[in-house]
Amino acid sequence: SSLKLLLLCAGIASMMFGNWFNVRTEVVGICENNTVFHEYYHKHCPNATVYKDMRALNAGLHDGSVPYFHTDIIECTAPCPGRTSLRWHNNRQNDSALDKDLDLFLLTPDIVDVLHPAYVICEMTPEHDEVAPDYDTLVKLMKERGYIAHVHKRLGAFEAGDATSRFRYFAIFIHGSIPRAQQFNLNAYLPGVGPNMDTMLDKPSTLSDQPHLWVTDRFITREGADIV
Repeated sequence: SSLKLLLLCAGIASMMFGNWFNVRTEVVGICENNTVFHEYYHKHCPNATVYKDMRALNAGLHDGSVPYFHTDIIECTAPCPGRTSLRWHNNRQNDSALDKDLDLFLLTPDIVDVLHPAYVICEMTPEHDEVAPDYDTLVKLMKERGYIAHVHKRLGAFEAGDATSRFRYFAIFIHGSIPRAQQFNLNAYLPGVGPNMDTMLDKPSTLSDQPHLWVTDRFITREGADIV
């Protein structure tokens, strides 16, 4: 049978397509405040309930206005503008507009209090010296709820099988009642390398409405490699 999955701050919601990667999941709920995505969700997950606001979902679950539903997994990819190091690189550390969704990263444990999933996955941009100690707070809150934490402070997308080089904080929480919760090892499921991006990229000349401006599709990199 499939594991029931709730996606919070879902975005493009790639976990909807878990079956493509032999992951036995069935999405039962998707929460995302950008309604542009909602038609996409309804198309690919017609049986899932779509929620517009994570705070409202949390409040509704606690006061009963949102009926309880069973989920085995909660995955939350909370917005990162308030915590990413780019905020400081761009000298926007005092820009309060970037703080409006800071609370969502730590809201997942409140939803866990009602739904009691076996597994919880939280993603965020990597921790750095300037950011508040919310990452440790998240782990503390989940441990208090009986979960075993498996934290990857800088998980590389390329090592996880993607064709890009990006790093994310990943915290995987498994409830202590699950057999072998302590022994989980994410590395056993990672391919270690991703595919070559060249096969996925269009030639620059095909991306412009004025292709005559392109002199060549062949370039020499600074390191001397040839790119076609």
